[in-house]
Amino acid sequence: MAFFPAGEELGPYELLAPIGAGGMGEVYQAYDPRLDRHVAIKVLGSHLLSDSTARERLRREAKAPHSGFARASLFE
Repeated sequence: MAFFPAGEELGPYELLAPIGAGGMGEVYQAYDPRLDRHVAIKVLGSHLLSDSTARERLRREAKAPHSGFARASLFE
């Protein structure tokens, strides 16, 4: 089940469609109008928002090099 409907704005991003879900949360296809490109946005599940370990894991994931993927950014 998607946390956010298509067309919802999350910060500067327009969420277009859910891509997948897992234990940490959901991933969405989104559009970044500032850069005029499509991006993927990972959203932590509400059950993990106060979990400092999960938040740190997401930060490490965003910093890791991803072959074939655009640079990751954090949005809090």
